[in-house]
Amino acid sequence: MYISHFNTFLQGGASTAAQQLHRALLTNGVASRFQYLAGETFSDPHLGVDDRQEFYSTSWSSPGALQGAADAVRFRLHRQAFKRATRGADKGAEIFTSPHGKPSTKWPPLDHPAHQQRIDQQHIIHLHWISKFIDFPSFFGSLTTEQPVVWTLHDMNALTGGCHFSGGCQRFRLGCGNCPQIKQSHQNDMSFRSFETKR
Repeated sequence: MYISHFNTFLQGGASTAAQQLHRALLTNGVASRFQYLAGETFSDPHLGVDDRQEFYSTSWSSPGALQGAADAVRFRLHRQAFKRATRGADKGAEIFTSPHGKPSTKWPPLDHPAHQQRIDQQHIIHLHWISKFIDFPSFFGSLTTEQPVVWTLHDMNALTGGCHFSGGCQRFRLGCGNCPQIKQSHQNDMSFRSFETKR
């Protein structure tokens, strides 16, 4: 069995849990790999080489120049619209993220053995905290129906239109919209559109 863990950051509660699982699997002889957002670094100077075993800063394949440029423009326009929609949230508002990560994060990453078809055993993708890292449409759209995926929900973001904890709001049960975290909310607001992207 081969397990690929995906977590945005190398710090934080979700990352700590994911790293502990990854290291425990390695200790027990299971092939495990930890993929994280490019640019992240280990903050603990006491980590030895063994503690960093099978950790990879993720590189995604890029489409052709024309498609890449179109994806980059589309992503930039989305980010601007997302920031406008979520700007001015009340103090103490919950973190709110988009299901759109990088312009394209199609499976498998460039630096992953599956990219060169070098995995000759059952392979499981294990998602952890993936906001700001995985682009839902391109990533999930590139998986085959036979690909096993496990998603450990370290918060509620996978179930909502953007918030990571609903704080008692139940709108995610109806598909979001009229989000209390968005200043100019309405039925088809950014939370509704983000929820639809995740369906």
